[in-house]
Amino acid sequence: MKKIFSIILAALICLSSCTEKNRNLSEIQIEYSHKNTEESQHISEYPPQSYKENNSDENLQSSEKFINEEDITKCFEDLDYLLSSSQWHNPEEIKVDSYIIWYNYRLKRLHKNDENYIDKYKVNGKEGLFFPAGELEKEIKNFFDISSDYLRKSDLYNSNSKTYRLPDEFEPLDNKIYKITNTYKDADKTFIDYTLTYPLSGKIYNMTLTLKSVEGSVKFFANTLRENKIITEISDDDKQMLFDEYIKYYYLSKLMYCSPWDNANELPAENLVRFYQYKRLEEYLNGIAVKIKNGKVSVPEKEVESYIINFFDVNTTHLRTSALYNCETYSYEFEFPYKTATGQGVDIIQLEGDDNIWEFTLSDMENKIFKVKIEFFSSNDFLYTDGK
Repeated sequence: MKKIFSIILAALICLSSCTEKNRNLSEIQIEYSHKNTEESQHISEYPPQSYKENNSDENLQSSEKFINEEDITKCFEDLDYLLSSSQWHNPEEIKVDSYIIWYNYRLKRLHKNDENYIDKYKVNGKEGLFFPAGELEKEIKNFFDISSDYLRKSDLYNSNSKTYRLPDEFEPLDNKIYKITNTYKDADKTFIDYTLTYPLSGKIYNMTLTLKSVEGSVKFFANTLRENKIITEISDDDKQMLFDEYIKYYYLSKLMYCSPWDNANELPAENLVRFYQYKRLEEYLNGIAVKIKNGKVSVPEKEVESYIINFFDVNTTHLRTSALYNCETYSYEFEFPYKTATGQGVDIIQLEGDDNIWEFTLSDMENKIFKVKIEFFSSNDFLYTDGK
């Protein structure tokens, strides 16, 4: 994929309470500190250029007051986990589970000198941590204009116990460095242009963090890449590589013909399960002792569903409506010998996008035109997000 362009790992920054929760934008003063403290050393030590010098849009004017550098640094650090998620243009573009996982990392940071805090969230005889819904939702809504109903769509939420469950161990976060390059605002939004650097890999990304005043309090509104590009010319070798990597199994499972869709739960469960069958089943069966019953091989629901969810933001409840699902054995049953599909009956006409979102334009053997959009979270982690 490096032949075409490198996938930028988009930054997703979320607004922390900083030194006070829910402060009005008018109360936040601009301060460009030259202090060489540990908390401020990752921020530019010089004031950014006026936005008026770099933008002719009369509706956007240089702000008289901005968040100070120390506060911005603290916001980035408090919500560091969400840097591994994709860019987004409003809070509901963030995966709901990402909010829950962020809360776990936030608690670790808030209690870095108290290792016993975690005992509060353990339940005897059960694995994982259990966060009370009221506590977690209140904290998240301090920073995002998001509803409890939206958060409770998460598969991590238990409506009976009114808790969110997570594993009790998480990987350490990557080291990152932030540097402000510009700040400006319009009527109700403050924009912070910054560079995000990963020292280990040497990758640098240009981002814009957007804060919004909502009913008198500051909320995090968006975080987007500033550099976009469009790909229009693809070599034959790259076309084949792109087809094999991103299009082949989407096409073979006939998901291409389920358009239009912008929510994976709108796709037929049967086609999504076939996606697993064509892309993963052979590899899975090669690693186990196959048991055949009535000409079918059973695969545990967890194996099938977790794999599909890697590629589609779909509910397990929807997947289990497939005729291939056996509710008595909690498994999906595939014909054996299992059906496979080969061959290429579709061409990639065009690929457009930026470093995080690609849109393929495709043509089949009958010259029908289709589009499918893919959103990347890393070079090997992506979702099919819509088709038409």
